Amino acid sequence: GPLVQDIEKFAEQMAEYKQTVVFFLTLPLWQTVLNLMGASDQPLLMEGEAYEEGRRFKNENRIGEQSAWSYQTQLAVYFGDLDLAEELSTKLLKEGGSNEWHYFSCARTFFFGLVAMDLYREC
Repeated sequence: GPLVQDIEKFAEQMAEYKQTVVFFLTLPLWQTVLNLMGASDQPLLMEGEAYEEGRRFKNENRIGEQSAWSYQTQLAVYFGDLDLAEELSTKLLKEGGSNEWHYFSCARTFFFGLVAMDLYREC
């Protein structure tokens, strides 16, 4: 669809202009959209077309890893995998503290709340 085409074009432009940080931050968004559109047999995994594109570059600093965890947490909530959502939320809370300024902080906080409510309901 048009959204995937826009994201793909943006990622290509970032690669062309050697904006590798932005490129790697775009991959999780791209893969999440693909997963939500049914392009993956395993929609909870952050692998597929977008990450295949990402293999063109070295990513020694694991740029975009926390973004991937954020998007994967959202996928886990959407698809009802509470165990995965809890695991990723815990990982983000432990390792993602330095990105509190990042625009992801609002979405992360919202999904942390959803995960916490679901875990409370299971008690």
